[in-house]
Amino acid sequence: LGFGFAINENTSFSLGYKHDYIGETETEVTNTVTGVTTLVRSKDVHSGSLFFGISHRLSERVGLNVSVEGGVTDDAPDATVSLRVPITFGLW
Repeated sequence: LGFGFAINENTSFSLGYKHDYIGETETEVTNTVTGVTTLVRSKDVHSGSLFFGISHRLSERVGLNVSVEGGVTDDAPDATVSLRVPITFGLW
């Protein structure tokens, strides 16, 4: 869930919230030494983050994207920072 807003023809920013839900799982784990198989259950995981991103077109072929996410649930990472430089190659 989120939205994007263009500041001008080269720069935009986005705000949003993302939420991932991973249900309970069961995994059979076999000890390679003893050969004993054990059933391991995981709990449900809720990972929610608020994010802010900004994109700027540096030139006709190169852009710069920076985003920051902050976790709002116990299962989410506390913070994530991403820097991307998308480049367009005129191959076709």
